[in-house]
Amino acid sequence: MKPTAKCNRRFNSSNRTNQKAPAASLFSQLISCRALNSFGVLITLVCVLALLSVAFIALPSVHASNPNSGSIALTSAPLTWQGTATAGGAIGDPLLGLVTAEDMCIEGKTCDTFILTINGTVADWVNAKKLVHVHLGWTIPVQDFDLYIHKGDLNGPIVADSGNGATNGILGREDADLDPSSPSIGTGTFAVHVVYWSATAAEQYSATASVENAPAPPPPGPTPTPATEPAGTPRFYSYLTPAGVADDAGEPSIGVNWKTEKVNGGIPDGGTVTYYGGFLSYMLRAHFNDTFSPAKIAWEKKALTVATAPRLLGDPILFTDHQTGRTFVSQEMGLTPAGSTMEFTDNDGESFTPSEGSGAPSGIDHQTVAGGPYHAPVPTGVNPLYPNSVWYCSQSIADAVCSISLDGGMTFGPAVPMYTLADCGGIHGHIKIGPDGTAYVPNVGCGANQALVVSEDNGVTWNIRPVTGSAASDRDPSVAVGTDSTVYFSYQNADGHSRVAVSRDEGLTWENDTDIGAQLGIKNSLFHAAVAGDGDRAAVAFFGTTTGGSDYAQPSFTGVWYLYIATTYDRGKTWWTQNATPNDPIQRGGICTTGACRNLLDFFGAEVDKEGRVLVGYDDGCVSRACITGQKSYGLPAVNDFIAKAAISRQTGGKRMFAAYDPPAGPVAQPPAIPLPAGSGISCDGLVAQDPTGDANNPEAPLSGSPDNFDITAVNFNQSGDKQSLVTTITLKNYSAVPAPATLGGYYRVVWATGQKDAAGSPKYYATQVTTDPTGSLYEFGQYNPGDNAFVGSTTTTTGTTTAGQNGTLTVDVPLSALGNPAIPVTTTTALPAVIEPYAIVYAHLEVVSFIAAVERAPDYGFFGSSWAVCVPPPAPTTECLDDSDSRISYSDGWHLVNATNASGGHFRFHSGKSPDHSASLTFNVATGKTGKLTYYYGTSTKGGTADVAVDGVTRSVSYSGTSGGIKDPVLGSKIEFANLPAGTHTLVFKNMSDAVYVDGFCLESSSSNSRPASGPGATTSSSNNLSAGQQLLNNLPIDTNATAISLVAVSTSNLPIKLALISPTGALVQTADSVNGVAVINAPVSQSGTYIVKTINLSLGPVQVWTAATPTVKR
Repeated sequence: MKPTAKCNRRFNSSNRTNQKAPAASLFSQLISCRALNSFGVLITLVCVLALLSVAFIALPSVHASNPNSGSIALTSAPLTWQGTATAGGAIGDPLLGLVTAEDMCIEGKTCDTFILTINGTVADWVNAKKLVHVHLGWTIPVQDFDLYIHKGDLNGPIVADSGNGATNGILGREDADLDPSSPSIGTGTFAVHVVYWSATAAEQYSATASVENAPAPPPPGPTPTPATEPAGTPRFYSYLTPAGVADDAGEPSIGVNWKTEKVNGGIPDGGTVTYYGGFLSYMLRAHFNDTFSPAKIAWEKKALTVATAPRLLGDPILFTDHQTGRTFVSQEMGLTPAGSTMEFTDNDGESFTPSEGSGAPSGIDHQTVAGGPYHAPVPTGVNPLYPNSVWYCSQSIADAVCSISLDGGMTFGPAVPMYTLADCGGIHGHIKIGPDGTAYVPNVGCGANQALVVSEDNGVTWNIRPVTGSAASDRDPSVAVGTDSTVYFSYQNADGHSRVAVSRDEGLTWENDTDIGAQLGIKNSLFHAAVAGDGDRAAVAFFGTTTGGSDYAQPSFTGVWYLYIATTYDRGKTWWTQNATPNDPIQRGGICTTGACRNLLDFFGAEVDKEGRVLVGYDDGCVSRACITGQKSYGLPAVNDFIAKAAISRQTGGKRMFAAYDPPAGPVAQPPAIPLPAGSGISCDGLVAQDPTGDANNPEAPLSGSPDNFDITAVNFNQSGDKQSLVTTITLKNYSAVPAPATLGGYYRVVWATGQKDAAGSPKYYATQVTTDPTGSLYEFGQYNPGDNAFVGSTTTTTGTTTAGQNGTLTVDVPLSALGNPAIPVTTTTALPAVIEPYAIVYAHLEVVSFIAAVERAPDYGFFGSSWAVCVPPPAPTTECLDDSDSRISYSDGWHLVNATNASGGHFRFHSGKSPDHSASLTFNVATGKTGKLTYYYGTSTKGGTADVAVDGVTRSVSYSGTSGGIKDPVLGSKIEFANLPAGTHTLVFKNMSDAVYVDGFCLESSSSNSRPASGPGATTSSSNNLSAGQQLLNNLPIDTNATAISLVAVSTSNLPIKLALISPTGALVQTADSVNGVAVINAPVSQSGTYIVKTINLSLGPVQVWTAATPTVKR
């Protein structure tokens, strides 16, 4: 946390796009303004009062400097100008820096503007390796000006700024560089805005703009980076918390309790891991199981006690003393010398004990906690029950203090200053304790260098030891101490590059100062976290990007950031750096120090487990599929997610920080890629998102449980009845106009992207909002900026409804004409729908006008709802038709084929007789996700009988009897359907057949068959003959060796009596049959191959016409 306006003014510039100077939309600022500790929830009354005053300031024209403008090219002489404002104070928000001095300044009185034009092309400046340096100077030290440079005019984004002063000890000057070779800066017009932060009429500033050489690349490390990856280089795998858990865990710390190490399958896990960040009401506890590769993680939430107490602001810190197993969780009280609340646990979170928290008087910001051995001589008064010291340090703008506890962190001694403004800027990194008890605090700026502030007498005195060769910069450095007291100082240099310097004498001298990002072309770096094991082994984690430019902390920055980890095994002579989150960025765009893009805050932590594995506890700002891939649905560019999701990157292989635990030599397996999160779907019915209950939070009353009237269960889009409006609906678990505990109401928003483009060519977003409090509800809509979590310009009041009670709803009506009359619905998956990847978010109004917090999102962070309205007609179901002779149909004996031109395949099949063992069947499968249907086609005749036709045991009785048609020429065209068949395997079966049963074919819808019956009917031979009274007819029937049965049928005209006989190749009578109603049937097994004789005998007293058919059953 950097809470004061002056302590970090150089980073307080907000995105001025869509703002008017100097005043801005009051409501937009109330919603988007975020405290500099940027947990997104705290805005003080001072900020609001300042905003209220701004809201009523007239909007004067820009006041010019003298002269008011100038142009500069590569060969130009320096430009000069002087200030002309009447002077005064434009301090802005004096507590938080939420409203900057620039926001509050009055043109001509407390600010003025010089219009600078940079000529030439970007290529010209790239080739020349030049930049434009803007300098302000004055001679009276108590005067203080601030510098902001906007692209275009004052409505454009800030691309460079400077806010020197009490924080960094630089008085009498402001300096900023414009690098035209940077894509986000380029050439053209710039507004150089000078704010009289605390300046009187005693002296005006003088300014210059000059062409300077771009900084030379830093010298290479003392030993060239190896051309190939060294053997044993470690690998890392990242673990994010489950959906809805620790989504806002900014500035996280990580600890490892070596005393509770567990062994799984013979593999020690290194100890219990603890994690804390943001305003979480719980500490995260994690266990790893290395019997899997990569290891599996088990997350747990362990409830805290005093961390949930009300406070103005906060600053989260966790520290685990791996020697004692005690973990401390501290949350700063915020902007008071009362220090912090602190609690500790000796059982990894099963219980917590509150402590005094800090020594008095403490600083008000940027606290840090550490512990370790006492330095000799051990001070008197040490509690014999706890062997190690516990340290608490913090800063107060112009100085910083540390106090030490002699009783395990229960109480602390008085706070002792480490330095004053004359020595160093107040901001410092995290304290570490060496094995001999030496305390080390890194500082980003002590004069021209970064420095290590060291105590060798348990905090009684402190010494400043500059890191020679370093240059003071923006972000906190980090220090690590090896087991032999080798010190590693990792830092962001003034050029943005990531470097590490090594000291063997507690910071008195330095060696091996190496650019650890040069290997991968990293040009900007942040948030260094260093750890060490054996003296010659260390690791440094940091966020880095290959995109250069001094505007890396601005919303307009175009870089993509990843987690990088560098390791050394030779005391810093060589380093190997790797991208620990390849293809999974942690942020897109600027990593800012104010506004919505300050989601990642100021730092993260790293630790070493008992087995020497490196663990990095970081926060991930880019977790959705859209952000990770850079594309939303329909190929639209994605913006950053701007969250701070809790994550741990853990070493999976390679050399450890302790040589004693190195694995056997050999190749180190690369862990698998982390699967992409699920993308958003499409919706036709309007339901775009559902969300589980119980996941809303209340930062002011975390122990009161999930507030039902903030708890979203569903989000819907619909059209109004007259088709003239789009209607958004939020459904809540139990809505009431009575505010949740410690709140005064809420702001309920539904946000969505569209296929329209704004002036910058980016997708337009819109949002609806329902503002509720006990007096009623207000319904609004407008264009929206999801990066700033704010409306663009003013909103439009509209109509809506509020329904209280269980499953209560909030609706807002938006005229479609205000949205460009999008097509609703679209009927293809390629057309852009009206609503793309929507989500709903609830902000709680936690304190009178001043305290706004995001308390619920649906779906959870990292996911988006379904795009609407995409109503694609279902594809016509696939249909496959099988004629009666298809080999996938299984037939028993007794089935004959008859050619017929009106049959589906030019033929049909029939069965005659009453054999109980005869049947037919078809097995088929309905495709996954489909509903199937089988249609059975058949015929009827005067000889037709009945059959039971069943699918999956559900039987229908089918009659084949008709008033016309004969047994061999039935009336075809009848059908029955078996519909609504679920996905899976199904079987159609014919059984209990009597008389003539017909099959003309089957059609399968959304289904298919792969059946392969082992046997079936062979070729049917048939003939018609006239027989006189008593005459016999003999027909030869050749049967080959693959036949298993013979089926015969003979049909007489007028149902006259006939006899049918089958004679074997040896002359033996196989079987005879007398006709019934003119039909004689024989079904006989085949005992031998050869030529059989079919004998037909006329038993009537007169002539008769007889039709006979013979079909063998054959093996397939």
